[in-house]
Amino acid sequence: TRIPRAINIPLDDEDFVTRVEEEAGGKDKRVVVYCASQQCNSSEKAAEKLENAGFTQIVDYAGGFKAWQEEAAEAVECHSC
Repeated sequence: TRIPRAINIPLDDEDFVTRVEEEAGGKDKRVVVYCASQQCNSSEKAAEKLENAGFTQIVDYAGGFKAWQEEAAEAVECHSC
């Protein structure tokens, strides 16, 4: 499961950095990394790997998919107020 319009590039892919750079359009573009939930630390590892490779705008969405899902549900509930 993933956030809509997100692109899944597994951290353990040998061409992880290259694929992220291609999808983002360069190392100077904003890249958001996330996991399934806060219990996962892969997004931290991905952010560190990308920063070490020269990316300048990395955001680690710490709450992960679970937090996004909860926030999206709250937005829908509030929208119908």
